[in-house]
Amino acid sequence: MNEAQIISDLIIPALNEKGWKAHDIFHYKVEFKIDGADKPRYADIVLFALGKPIGVIEVKNAGSDLDLAIQQAKSYAADLGAKLIYATDGSDYVQFKPETNLAEKIDGIPTVRELHENYNFHHYE
Repeated sequence: MNEAQIISDLIIPALNEKGWKAHDIFHYKVEFKIDGADKPRYADIVLFALGKPIGVIEVKNAGSDLDLAIQQAKSYAADLGAKLIYATDGSDYVQFKPETNLAEKIDGIPTVRELHENYNFHHYE
């Protein structure tokens, strides 16, 4: 699968199932343009809370190096002021944790409920 297929066939349905599209506070945007660069840059998926970016998901073709994808996602997240950083090839998921400066494999992008419980986003309600 290529990147566009992974986004449309796997990632978007998973995000919708996990409450990202149905929630009035949390949502996502695909191919989000990042302003301020010399040339236009686009993050594959940006996660939002109350209209503010809180996370970036960088999607790569199946079998790609997710460590390189994390570096790209970190750059986008820094420009957006987002704290959640993910990379996926559609089957493997990696999360970068700035507090430990480490990337680790995870089961998938967290649900909205998991964010409330694990990342202290209660103040958005």
